[in-house]
Amino acid sequence: MKTKRTMACAFLLFFSFLYAPAQDSIPNKDFEYWSNNTTPIHWNTVNDLLPPGIHSVSRSSAAHSGSYAMQLKTVDIGGGQAILGVASLGIVDYGFTYGGVPFVDKPSVLNGYFLHPSYGDEVMVIVQFFKEGEEIGNGFWSTTDSISEYALFTAPITYFNTSMPDTMNITIISDQNVLGSSLTVDGLHFPVLPGIQQNVVVSDVGLYPNPTSGKLMIDTSSETGNIKIFDKTGRLLREFEHESSSPVIDIRDLPPDLYMLIYDGGGQKITKKFIKM
Repeated sequence: MKTKRTMACAFLLFFSFLYAPAQDSIPNKDFEYWSNNTTPIHWNTVNDLLPPGIHSVSRSSAAHSGSYAMQLKTVDIGGGQAILGVASLGIVDYGFTYGGVPFVDKPSVLNGYFLHPSYGDEVMVIVQFFKEGEEIGNGFWSTTDSISEYALFTAPITYFNTSMPDTMNITIISDQNVLGSSLTVDGLHFPVLPGIQQNVVVSDVGLYPNPTSGKLMIDTSSETGNIKIFDKTGRLLREFEHESSSPVIDIRDLPPDLYMLIYDGGGQKITKKFIKM
């Protein structure tokens, strides 16, 4: 996973204990609370690593809802050196982030709203879940498309084992390699998707070929089960029962995109992501 590189100058950790977040929530998820124009409450940023007067994260009045959003922008700090915008619920250090906030839940996706007026540069959002310092799940979203009006982003989350997390971190990043790369975010949230229970655990049930342009096969030991297919916003597209340990799903009529499949059978409830080409 890339969280990009090269951050310069002195390190100063900023963390505010005002508006202390409860567990299972995203603190300051709407970016309404700021100490000043460049310091969002509960979020640490690369601004603390930059020379005085230079900022790559700032408050924006171009909000999806409420009064403010957060803008990240890749800036020139002199000598042709570009510094990307980075904001994180954890600690922002030289070239990486770590830590996070207390969190005890297993959401299926992270959603939020974004603006990305430039084109070709890659901006991204990463969500990570930890148990006693070990990463047990994560999700990722990125785009290079130009989006001038607010759109919803979705980062599907995959868990590596059955442990319940104790810590969650979200990191938001502009493109290091493109000066002027800009991403504005607002309204972060963990939705409860229709028909999808939280705390879904990923198992070794196979789903292939993935990506695919035509058909999907589910490799499972259960002869019967329920299958649901959702689009990346959580809208239920299909639901049906199967009576085979290797059911085949025809998805040729679905448009190319990222989808989520929920399999419920044999005493297990499993979420899988797949790509229709």
